[in-house]
Amino acid sequence: MNTKWLRYSGLPEALGCEGWAVLMELVERDMEQHSTAPGDIKVGLMELSRGVGLSTVRLKSILGKLKSKKVIGVFIPDNDIEPCIIRIADPIPTPIRAAEVRRRIGGGEMWRYAGEAVQRDVSAADELIIEIARMEIEATGGIINGLMMDQIRDIVSRHDLERIRVELRGADKWEGGFRIWKLVKQLTIDNGKLTIKNQRPQAKRGNKRRNWG
Repeated sequence: MNTKWLRYSGLPEALGCEGWAVLMELVERDMEQHSTAPGDIKVGLMELSRGVGLSTVRLKSILGKLKSKKVIGVFIPDNDIEPCIIRIADPIPTPIRAAEVRRRIGGGEMWRYAGEAVQRDVSAADELIIEIARMEIEATGGIINGLMMDQIRDIVSRHDLERIRVELRGADKWEGGFRIWKLVKQLTIDNGKLTIKNQRPQAKRGNKRRNWG
């Protein structure tokens, strides 16, 4: 899938030199990790900073700007050792729409990040892990650490994925909004209800058996 169209989309000018350089580094890594379609890019912050020639502090700032422009989604851990999880938007928002770029430069092949991918090279469990992490970040306005990521992975591994999705869809109705511990509590409560529901009713003690004879 071709990515050269991005050069003519107005993104280089919109993002500036540093933003464009970071995006192109991410594009290269995305294509290395997911050859068929865009997916989650896993890369250490220090490794990525070396690739683009920026300090980790400056890189975090650039990633934040790309996120604010909805060019990427990103999870940044609270240390420089654990990998970041980054996804380039598909379709990516561009000053000049992909259809207009195609009209100008032509080309019949599929374009990556133009919303033309028919599949994603990422598992359903990984998708859910990222979604929970993003919801926690949005709820707290900060970042989550490795222990919390391990907790999220444990939740996803222990529970049915569809059940988790159902709970997440109703999270906006939870008192105080979404938090990971509330998700665990909700899943535990529901499990308890299911267990009780499936139990056979027992006769009350002390009831005398009536003789109909």
